[in-house]
Amino acid sequence: MKNFLVYVGLGVLFTLVGCNTPQIKRDDISFEGLKTFYVEQPQNGKEIFKTFNNEAQVSEILISEIKKNLTEKGYIAVDDKQKAQIIFVPVWSVSIKEANNFDDIPLPVPTISSMRTNEHDTKFYATLELQAFLQGDSKWGWRGFSPIETSANNMTAAMLKNQITWTLEFFPPEKYPNPSTPILRIFESSKVTEAEIAQQKIEQAQAEKQKQLERKRGIEQAKINARKKLLEAKKSGKKVEELSDEQIEKQYKPQTIESLEKSFEKALQKRQQNK
Repeated sequence: MKNFLVYVGLGVLFTLVGCNTPQIKRDDISFEGLKTFYVEQPQNGKEIFKTFNNEAQVSEILISEIKKNLTEKGYIAVDDKQKAQIIFVPVWSVSIKEANNFDDIPLPVPTISSMRTNEHDTKFYATLELQAFLQGDSKWGWRGFSPIETSANNMTAAMLKNQITWTLEFFPPEKYPNPSTPILRIFESSKVTEAEIAQQKIEQAQAEKQKQLERKRGIEQAKINARKKLLEAKKSGKKVEELSDEQIEKQYKPQTIESLEKSFEKALQKRQQNK
């Protein structure tokens, strides 16, 4: 039994060593002497963002950390993609872990049809890679990888920043032609603490509570406005449909910045006409 466990342990270890490829580089290109760079929006990963609807926040952290990391290495971030010598593209590779008895077996991303029937049993996780393209080249010239498994529940700012540290650890490749990462580093903490996870959940709950409170206030104001409009119509002899509270609530839509701007423009126009 002991020998069996030893063989299993060695097999897992060699598998991890084989999978632990920190970077890949095309032989026909070079990043030597290049300085300016541009970072595109991260691609894929919607399956792990849908739980907390935090894709925009995650993307902002990743892009900011990539710029910080590369700037510290002497590179220069530019806002115009066409002026960049290197274009970096973060890419999430999503997999699933089946619930119940198969938590430790990564499987390919399911088809839409299978997800419809088994979505409640599905646990998504993703790993991050960073692709670098030379200006004008449609094929990546370098790829850096992070071994950290990201899920909806362990995603904090500290862990996302650590992902970028991993992906850019051996960039530029000319400086690290034969990179090697000690296998035990894969098992190091990604600096995600229980306190961070708890704080993240508190912040998300507070944001949701605030959103619901604002909606409730908006609906109450819409009811007041509807009653006011009805009274004014009755005074002027106009016919206006009287809406129930349920109808007002059903029709209520929160004001967007665009709608507020339009209302402001209409108010200005009306004011000018009354002068």
